[in-house]
This record gives sequence, C-alpha cells and structure tokens, in this order.
Amino acid sequence: MHDLFPRGAEAVLTLLGAWLGLIWGSTLQSVAPLLWWYAIFVGAYIFTGIWAAFAQADFQPKKLSFGMVKKALSFAIIILSHGLDVSFWYVLHDMPVFQSITLCAYALGEFGSIVANIERAGYGAALPPVLRRVFLTMEERFANLVDKKLDDVGLRDGKGRGGPDERDDQGR
Repeated sequence: MHDLFPRGAEAVLTLLGAWLGLIWGSTLQSVAPLLWWYAIFVGAYIFTGIWAAFAQADFQPKKLSFGMVKKALSFAIIILSHGLDVSFWYVLHDMPVFQSITLCAYALGEFGSIVANIERAGYGAALPPVLRRVFLTMEERFANLVDKKLDDVGLRDGKGRGGPDERDDQGR
C-alpha cells in the first residue's frame, strides 16, 4: 500500500502542481485570457532580451536570473491584486477590476520592453516607426517621472540616475 504514495522529487512535484492548481483556480481563473497574453508577452520579452544580449555580446546569466525573479514577483503581485477585488466584492460584484488593471499594466510594460529589446538587438528598423517612437518615448517619460518623484521626496540628489558613473569630479 505504501508504494501508491509518491516519494522524493515526485512528491514535491505533486505538491507543487497542487498548489499551482489551487492558485490558478481560486485567483487567476477569472482573468485567464489576460493572464495567457501576459505569459506570452513575458516569454517574448525573455526571448528578445536574450537575443539582444547575445547580439551585443553582453549576455550575463546573473542578469537573466534576476529578471526571472522579477517576473515571478510580477505574477505574485497579480495574484495579490485578486485580494483587492475580493475586498471590494460588495461594490464590484465579481468584476476583477484591480486584477485586470494590474495585468494590463504589466502587459503594456512587457510589450514596451519587447520593442526596446528589438531596438537593442539592432532590428529597430523592422518595427513600425510610430510604434517604436510611442513605446520608447513612453518609457523615457516614465523614467523621468519616477526620477522626479524620487527627487521630490528626497531619495535622490537630482543628478542623473545617481549611479557611480554619474558623479562629479569630486566624487559626489
């Protein structure tokens, strides 16, 4: 009888599959089409990012693993946004508004990153000029807005991005 129960790696994979099924069924099923598209965008982003890194001879496994952790965190935030929809159930009546907005915002960001990766790989001319301009300008404006907000709350010194390359002659 004890041979019927999984052991070792088989038990771990069974448990992982059960948890993923529980998470999918309870939090993500209502936004499944959006989630599938987001997963497609994440896959395309990873592919174009690796492609651009190899095209520039700048592939670093550490950057890839850090990027994968960020993608896992984005999925966790999408799952947590389901809690907002549940919290507002009496107002929204089973409409996944917050989770949908979160998914759409992440998908738009991924699409912009795909455009930037294609540009970095040297194939930006293959993209429609309007699409290229829109996403590259939007990304630049967003970065400037974030920098301005950080300056407003005193978290940056107001000079560039604050990295070690952008210090003045006196090391500030």
